[in-house]
Amino acid sequence: MIVVSNTSPLRYLLEIDAIAALPQLFGEVWTVPSVMAELQQPHFPSNVVAWAKQPPPWLKVSAPKISLGLHEVLDPGKADAIALAVEKKALRILIDERAGAQSTHQVSREQSVALKSVGTLTGLAVAAECGPFDFLEVVEKL
Repeated sequence: MIVVSNTSPLRYLLEIDAIAALPQLFGEVWTVPSVMAELQQPHFPSNVVAWAKQPPPWLKVSAPKISLGLHEVLDPGKADAIALAVEKKALRILIDERAGAQSTHQVSREQSVALKSVGTLTGLAVAAECGPFDFLEVVEKL
């Protein structure tokens, strides 16, 4: 399964040392250059910045070739991540913010795609069911 991630889920999973769950859960994990740039902002924790500068081989980074006109209502990371998810025919997009989730739902209807938004907590709950870690423990860290 292909999943595309926005900034927040990557950041939070890095902060609680649960990032390795992504490829285990979803297989193919993608993000966009604007998300990687955002993760390198100086106000982010140093481990997040270092990871974004040298991401693991399982993370694929690509700019979308399509535009869905979302840049007027969303920041570049969210808009690009949704566009890449549609382009890659991903079934899930990891996105926490309400505006991004609502835009994902709207785009799914307009583009007739089966794209669903998943927040960090939902992803952690699914990962905990598969066994990599204890849900309550990681939520407490978060």
